[in-house]
Amino acid sequence: MSEASQEPAPSRLVKAGVIVTLLASAAGLITTAVATLYDAKVARSQLAQSRQVADEKTRVQAARVSYWVDRPPDGTSRVHLMNRSLDPISNIHMTFRAEWDDHDVPSGLHKTAWVSFAVVVPSVPPCSDMVFSEDSLRFKERKKGDRPSYRAPYEKAPPPDEGWRDFGDTRPWLNAWAAKFADRNGVSWVRERNGLLTRGDRTPAPGWGLQGAVIAVAESPQTLKSCGE
Repeated sequence: MSEASQEPAPSRLVKAGVIVTLLASAAGLITTAVATLYDAKVARSQLAQSRQVADEKTRVQAARVSYWVDRPPDGTSRVHLMNRSLDPISNIHMTFRAEWDDHDVPSGLHKTAWVSFAVVVPSVPPCSDMVFSEDSLRFKERKKGDRPSYRAPYEKAPPPDEGWRDFGDTRPWLNAWAAKFADRNGVSWVRERNGLLTRGDRTPAPGWGLQGAVIAVAESPQTLKSCGE
């Protein structure tokens, strides 16, 4: 008869009980670990969703600010800065430029010349469209050391001795590049040329080319028929 078979029955039962207890404890630990991991995953998911909701709420107004260029039947180009929100935007820094077809360049300029505009506007009212048209734009030929820089629109036509020129009979194409603005909470946003909206205080670079200036906003901001939607 083997040693194991000679072991008293109560002792064998105790060992079996210990084994069962250990297995049950291990199973409990595994279950607890799985539950903890699941809870952590759920918590991370809920946190990510909360952040996404908060980000969407933060972006609500900024998402309703955009710009584009149109060209009416008369052939003139216009840059639009539209605020479709129910609150004003402020501290606007907008960049755009004027380019010509090879055969339609103002006298004295190289056929590849362009004019860069970097405009600072204090604010745009709620539910409105601010328009910059060719008639309100001027440029000056480059002097040594000159480069485009941000400037506010002139309240009236600048003095002739400052060297600003209009586009004459030419019809440039206006291309909007970027717009930085602050929302109702003072948060800064940048709308890029590709439509991407990013949060940040980076001011778009003025660009290269000839210096441009706005002598006055072409029209008072036009009230939109619908907004805040």
